[in-house]
Amino acid sequence: MGIGKRSTFVLLPLLLTSLASCQPSPYTFVEVDGNHGGVGYEIMPISYRDSDGDGRGDFGGIIDSIPYLADLGIERVWLTPIHPSPSYHKYDVMDYRAVDSTFGTMEDFEEMLASFHEAGIDLILDMVLNHTSKLHPWFKDAVDDFKYGDDDGIDRSSWYVLSKEPVRDYNVYQGIYYESNFDSSMPELNLDNPDVRAEIADTLAFYLEKGVDGFRFDATTYYYYGDTAKNVEFLTFIRETCEAIDPDVYLVGEAWIDTQSQLNSYAASGISFFNFPTACASNHEGSVSSVKSLKSRTAFYRFAEAVVAAQDGFEEAAGKKGTTSFFLSNHDMDRWGYYLDGEEDGEDKKRLAVSMQLLTPGTPWIYYGEEISMSGVRGEENTDRLRRQGMVWGNGIESCHTPESGADSNAETVGAYDAQGDPTSLYNHYKKVINLRNAHPGLFLNGEFEAAELDSEKSVAFKITEDGEEYLLVHNAADEVDEIPLAGDYEVIDWISQRGEEATCAAGKLTIGAYSSALLGKGHQ
Repeated sequence: MGIGKRSTFVLLPLLLTSLASCQPSPYTFVEVDGNHGGVGYEIMPISYRDSDGDGRGDFGGIIDSIPYLADLGIERVWLTPIHPSPSYHKYDVMDYRAVDSTFGTMEDFEEMLASFHEAGIDLILDMVLNHTSKLHPWFKDAVDDFKYGDDDGIDRSSWYVLSKEPVRDYNVYQGIYYESNFDSSMPELNLDNPDVRAEIADTLAFYLEKGVDGFRFDATTYYYYGDTAKNVEFLTFIRETCEAIDPDVYLVGEAWIDTQSQLNSYAASGISFFNFPTACASNHEGSVSSVKSLKSRTAFYRFAEAVVAAQDGFEEAAGKKGTTSFFLSNHDMDRWGYYLDGEEDGEDKKRLAVSMQLLTPGTPWIYYGEEISMSGVRGEENTDRLRRQGMVWGNGIESCHTPESGADSNAETVGAYDAQGDPTSLYNHYKKVINLRNAHPGLFLNGEFEAAELDSEKSVAFKITEDGEEYLLVHNAADEVDEIPLAGDYEVIDWISQRGEEATCAAGKLTIGAYSSALLGKGHQ
């Protein structure tokens, strides 16, 4: 499949941005030298953008979207699996060193990678290493060798977790039982097998040598089911393998754990991890996300402490190697916006939730469509289809559909290019928050965060120290202006206002607007 009609819309984001500049905007964007604030953006390729008219997203469509992502200020993009697979989601891989023809050819992939790099955006790939597709040639060979012995000089009888007797979460194929923790179509690899590890190492090298900037590792708690120590050992092997090729490689893992102390145990591997305890989907009693904190005043006061505890605990366990990655939702979760639907001042609270979640230490992540308020919950249908609908672009660009989701995207949602041209849109709020991060990359990536005590019942704050300089990041969750006495000579560096109220600091007092955020510096600007 060729790249298709990519050139048609490649200049559209720049045109709309130019038109938007003629309209009044509540957001002021400072000039930033590059998108170095670390914000990541998750894309499910099949649902993102179509370039050849078949209704399914592809590499050409992603290339079309790169100017849009660059305008938003994204530093890295994570693609969910791109390898050949019988499913639309591609989490059951049939060949790790090929790309699914739905998306294009390997040459198309390489063009996409080069286009990302030209825009200053890193690309990381999703690697599913705990299981493969049942249709992977390895699996048939493994079962045959397990039953009959090796007949071709390559014994794969122990490449998967096979048994002649049924045990926990095992399914049967040709009379042989195999471990499958997610679905009968996904047999688990035996990661103790040195040949399997060698194949994985060669696969990682294959993409790193093409120029890929890193990987997201799926389901890391299932590498060795119920054995954290072995999971961490395997993750350490992965990190050392990748760093031997590219010392600056970016690695982040999925460990869906709701308690911070348990998640911290995975930090010993030295890679970064998504912070599920502060995501919207976490139901653990002690978990706090920015969204949930705006539904509960008690939780709001705990937000800064929860973020600091997450980062400090993770860094201590990681030995300063990895970092935690804050996010609100992903392709496996209900889209987070619905949590605040029906709330008084719900739209203002959604914007503040974005500010609070993205202005955190480490590398925060956005799931595609969040920036235009795409909705979607699993609901009574008990399927992920509504969580993974086609990105809504507007301007006459058809949304993608997948075999499972059909063409029923969020038609009522304002398209991305329409939102880009609207200076008051949620998109431009996201852009403002990311712009603030990108203007102070060292502050958010390397600064030391502490929960600051304020003489306020409306706001919470972080004290941030970086290179000997002290800063204060304040969020006001009230529907009115907050006036906060401050100790020290602070100046407002930047602010994000919901209602046009400028943040000011004078005579030892910060004045900050309703549902707004402000970054202050001590004795400098």
